[in-house]
Amino acid sequence: MDNNTTNANLRKKLHQLTSKTYELDLPFILTTGKLLKIGMPYLYLEKLTGGNSIKAVRLIKIWQESDAVFLLIQDIVTLKKIVISFSLTYDGGYWLWSLADFEYLTNSDFEKQIN
Repeated sequence: MDNNTTNANLRKKLHQLTSKTYELDLPFILTTGKLLKIGMPYLYLEKLTGGNSIKAVRLIKIWQESDAVFLLIQDIVTLKKIVISFSLTYDGGYWLWSLADFEYLTNSDFEKQIN
């Protein structure tokens, strides 16, 4: 893939809309309109070898370096901060983590999918 195609694909996946609002167009970003807002709470799902882990987190920061997006999140209960990342050039269907907001979970077909 040439640099122009790579750069065009990266721009399509991550958009900074305001100083605190981002659009991250990845299939495992389960928010209304694929929007992420700094300071807002989300459910964080992490795929682990022994099962899944679900935590309430707050988004602290989001940034892009090279071909990857990084998110600094903070566990709402323990206050522990971690950085999660994802390659923006990866086109496969496997993912290790997901973020969801309450509005998406209550206003989507999510409930139909789990019943």
